[in-house]
Amino acid sequence: MIDFAVYVKVILLFLTFTISGTIIIRRFISNTHPQLVIPTGLIFGFGLYIFLINSLAHIIKGTNNFYLALIIQLGIAALLHFKYHVQKFDYPHGKTLFYLFLSIALWSVFLYQICAHSTVDGADSTIYYSLAARFSRGDYPIHN
Repeated sequence: MIDFAVYVKVILLFLTFTISGTIIIRRFISNTHPQLVIPTGLIFGFGLYIFLINSLAHIIKGTNNFYLALIIQLGIAALLHFKYHVQKFDYPHGKTLFYLFLSIALWSVFLYQICAHSTVDGADSTIYYSLAARFSRGDYPIHN
Protein backbone atom coordinates (compact mmCIF):
# COMPACT_ATOMS: atom_id res chain seq x y z
CA MET A 1 0.00 0.00 0.00
CA ILE A 2 1.27 3.43 -0.93
CA ASP A 3 1.84 5.80 1.94
CA PHE A 4 -0.42 8.84 2.24
CA ALA A 5 2.58 11.18 2.12
CA VAL A 6 3.26 10.10 -1.47
CA TYR A 7 -0.21 11.31 -2.47
CA VAL A 8 0.38 14.64 -0.77
CA LYS A 9 3.72 15.09 -2.56
CA VAL A 10 2.19 14.28 -5.95
CA ILE A 11 -0.71 16.68 -5.39
CA LEU A 12 1.69 19.44 -4.33
CA LEU A 13 3.83 18.81 -7.40
CA PHE A 14 0.73 18.95 -9.65
CA LEU A 15 -0.32 22.22 -8.01
CA THR A 16 3.18 23.63 -8.46
CA PHE A 17 3.17 22.76 -12.17
CA THR A 18 -0.34 24.14 -12.59
CA ILE A 19 0.30 27.43 -10.82
CA SER A 20 3.70 28.09 -12.39
CA GLY A 21 2.50 27.07 -15.85
CA THR A 22 -0.60 29.25 -15.54
CA ILE A 23 1.46 32.25 -14.44
CA ILE A 24 3.87 31.82 -17.35
CA ILE A 25 1.18 31.17 -19.97
CA ARG A 26 -0.96 34.13 -18.86
CA ARG A 27 1.92 36.44 -19.73
CA PHE A 28 1.73 35.36 -23.37
CA ILE A 29 -2.02 35.04 -23.99
CA SER A 30 -4.84 37.50 -23.45
CA ASN A 31 -7.60 35.01 -22.65
CA THR A 32 -9.16 35.54 -19.21
CA HIS A 33 -11.34 32.42 -19.00
CA PRO A 34 -9.95 30.17 -16.24
CA GLN A 35 -11.56 27.03 -17.70
CA LEU A 36 -9.23 27.43 -20.70
CA VAL A 37 -6.14 29.02 -19.16
CA ILE A 38 -5.67 26.70 -16.15
CA PRO A 39 -5.60 23.40 -18.13
CA THR A 40 -3.29 25.05 -20.66
CA GLY A 41 -1.08 26.15 -17.77
CA LEU A 42 -0.99 22.61 -16.39
CA ILE A 43 0.11 21.19 -19.74
CA PHE A 44 2.65 23.97 -20.23
CA GLY A 45 3.96 23.53 -16.66
CA PHE A 46 4.58 19.82 -17.19
CA GLY A 47 6.11 20.43 -20.60
CA LEU A 48 8.46 23.10 -19.29
CA TYR A 49 9.54 20.92 -16.36
CA ILE A 50 10.31 17.96 -18.65
CA PHE A 51 12.19 20.27 -21.03
CA LEU A 52 14.26 21.66 -18.15
CA ILE A 53 15.03 18.19 -16.81
CA ASN A 54 16.17 17.00 -20.23
CA SER A 55 18.24 20.14 -20.80
CA LEU A 56 19.94 19.99 -17.42
CA ALA A 57 20.50 16.22 -17.52
CA HIS A 58 23.56 16.66 -19.70
CA ILE A 59 25.17 18.93 -17.10
CA ILE A 60 23.91 17.73 -13.72
CA LYS A 61 23.36 14.06 -12.86
CA GLY A 62 21.14 12.56 -10.17
CA THR A 63 18.27 13.89 -8.15
CA ASN A 64 19.71 17.41 -7.94
CA ASN A 65 18.66 17.80 -11.58
CA PHE A 66 15.00 17.38 -10.66
CA TYR A 67 15.20 19.95 -7.87
CA LEU A 68 17.15 22.45 -9.95
CA ALA A 69 14.63 22.20 -12.81
CA LEU A 70 11.80 22.87 -10.34
CA ILE A 71 13.64 25.85 -8.83
CA ILE A 72 14.30 27.33 -12.29
CA GLN A 73 10.65 26.90 -13.28
CA LEU A 74 9.43 28.54 -10.06
CA GLY A 75 11.97 31.34 -10.55
CA ILE A 76 10.69 32.04 -14.06
CA ALA A 77 7.10 32.04 -12.79
CA ALA A 78 7.94 34.37 -9.88
CA LEU A 79 9.85 36.74 -12.16
CA LEU A 80 6.97 36.96 -14.64
CA HIS A 81 4.40 37.28 -11.86
CA PHE A 82 6.09 40.24 -10.20
CA LYS A 83 7.32 41.96 -13.36
CA TYR A 84 4.15 41.79 -15.51
CA HIS A 85 0.60 42.29 -14.31
CA VAL A 86 -2.22 40.61 -16.21
CA GLN A 87 -6.00 40.93 -16.14
CA LYS A 88 -7.94 39.02 -13.52
CA PHE A 89 -9.78 35.86 -14.44
CA ASP A 90 -13.32 36.22 -15.79
CA TYR A 91 -15.11 33.48 -13.84
CA PRO A 92 -18.35 32.05 -15.26
CA HIS A 93 -21.71 32.99 -13.75
CA GLY A 94 -25.20 31.52 -13.72
CA LYS A 95 -25.91 28.43 -15.81
CA THR A 96 -22.39 28.31 -17.17
CA LEU A 97 -21.05 27.92 -13.63
CA PHE A 98 -23.58 25.16 -12.92
CA TYR A 99 -22.61 23.24 -16.07
CA LEU A 100 -18.93 23.70 -15.29
CA PHE A 101 -19.32 22.14 -11.82
CA LEU A 102 -21.55 19.40 -13.21
CA SER A 103 -18.90 18.56 -15.80
CA ILE A 104 -16.16 18.52 -13.16
CA ALA A 105 -18.25 16.24 -10.92
CA LEU A 106 -19.01 13.77 -13.71
CA TRP A 107 -15.40 13.69 -14.90
CA SER A 108 -14.21 13.20 -11.32
CA VAL A 109 -16.45 10.16 -10.85
CA PHE A 110 -15.40 8.75 -14.23
CA LEU A 111 -11.68 9.21 -13.57
CA TYR A 112 -12.01 7.86 -10.04
CA GLN A 113 -13.55 4.68 -11.40
CA ILE A 114 -10.65 4.25 -13.79
CA CYS A 115 -8.01 4.88 -11.12
CA ALA A 116 -9.65 2.89 -8.36
CA HIS A 117 -10.30 -0.26 -10.37
CA SER A 118 -7.18 -0.55 -12.49
CA THR A 119 -4.02 -2.49 -11.81
CA VAL A 120 -1.30 -0.59 -10.04
CA ASP A 121 1.68 -1.65 -12.10
CA GLY A 122 2.10 -2.44 -15.75
CA ALA A 123 2.85 -5.73 -17.36
CA ASP A 124 6.62 -5.47 -16.98
CA SER A 125 7.19 -3.97 -13.57
CA THR A 126 10.78 -5.24 -13.52
CA ILE A 127 11.55 -2.90 -16.43
CA TYR A 128 10.10 0.02 -14.46
CA TYR A 129 12.17 -0.91 -11.41
CA SER A 130 15.38 -1.13 -13.41
CA LEU A 131 14.73 2.25 -15.05
CA ALA A 132 13.98 3.80 -11.67
CA ALA A 133 17.21 2.37 -10.28
CA ARG A 134 19.18 3.84 -13.18
CA PHE A 135 17.56 7.26 -12.64
CA SER A 136 18.33 7.17 -8.92
CA ARG A 137 22.01 6.42 -9.66
CA GLY A 138 22.13 9.52 -11.84
CA ASP A 139 22.23 7.79 -15.21
CA TYR A 140 19.91 10.21 -16.99
CA PRO A 141 19.84 10.45 -19.95
CA ILE A 142 20.39 6.69 -20.06
CA HIS A 143 23.76 5.61 -21.44
CA ASN A 144 24.35 2.05 -22.63
